[in-house]
Amino acid sequence: MKKILIPLCIILAVYIGYDTFSNKNSSETTISKTDQPKEKIKVYPFEPEIELPNVDTNPLLGDYSAEVKNDKLTASLTLSLMEGNKISHSRSINRSGVITEGEVTGEYIIKGNLLNFTFPEMRDKEVFPMEMLILTIAKDNSISSGQVKFTKL
Repeated sequence: MKKILIPLCIILAVYIGYDTFSNKNSSETTISKTDQPKEKIKVYPFEPEIELPNVDTNPLLGDYSAEVKNDKLTASLTLSLMEGNKISHSRSINRSGVITEGEVTGEYIIKGNLLNFTFPEMRDKEVFPMEMLILTIAKDNSISSGQVKFTKL
């Protein structure tokens, strides 16, 4: 009987040791999702919001004109800024003796010191090839587009 008890005790001890060892390992490697610290996700906007001073549109209302002369063309540009954010823009362009003229009307938006006018889809794209006109408003209420400065009439 002693011969049977010795192997039985050894098997029982091995079984208990193995069970204890496997439970200890599994508790160490198993991490529940609640135990993990939550990772904070930073969201960066595409364009940082810059606070710009609001522009009083009343001094801007009126008619403006500008002239453009370079090697390729000569152009006469006019703008009329009206109440209710309405705009009328006309151009007369002379390219080597070929004159093209056109006028578009619509609405403009002022954001900070920028005046944005999206041209209507139904326009003469030879005269107005761009989809948008972006003008800069200076502190003295003058308006410019790059190198072109509009003077108030």
